[in-house]
Amino acid sequence: LEQMPRDKLPKFNKAWANVTLVFATKRKRDRENMAIALKPLWDVLVDLNIVPDDDPEHLDYGMPIMEVSKTRAPMTMLRLGAIKR
Repeated sequence: LEQMPRDKLPKFNKAWANVTLVFATKRKRDRENMAIALKPLWDVLVDLNIVPDDDPEHLDYGMPIMEVSKTRAPMTMLRLGAIKR
């Protein structure tokens, strides 16, 4: 998102978000802690005016997906889409 010009960023009144976290090693990780650690990402979506707020009325997200890939890690993938009311 930071590499795109602000006028090219998508805008959603209500959006869904999926996050995939890619790690180099397989070990026990707490998904709930990972989900809490994503709060700054939701704040950035608001700061960039992609969504009006990160409350449930404007942004629907679940637990992050965690994958292991030595060749792709570390990486965070974010997918966003519009929710029609």
